[in-house]
Amino acid sequence: MLSADCSDYSKLNPARDSLAKGGLKRDDQAQVLLGMALYNLGRYDEAISAFRLASKDTRSRRTSNQWTNHIGSEQVREAGLRQALGEG
Repeated sequence: MLSADCSDYSKLNPARDSLAKGGLKRDDQAQVLLGMALYNLGRYDEAISAFRLASKDTRSRRTSNQWTNHIGSEQVREAGLRQALGEG
């Protein structure tokens, strides 16, 4: 089972395999959880992709959009920090 706080990227492969295989009752929920795990790993672009896929289902659209907005804000914040520290 995929945990949203996973710290090992390799643990995401089974989740991705399950999504690719199909047959899940709620692909959107699996995509949201995958997006959360990717976010926690700092893999923001991949997380956004997962949330966009989840948002195709109206039941997960609001949550997915909130996460996508949060990630965008986090990217802006991190870019500002890098600039302030002279790293970017």
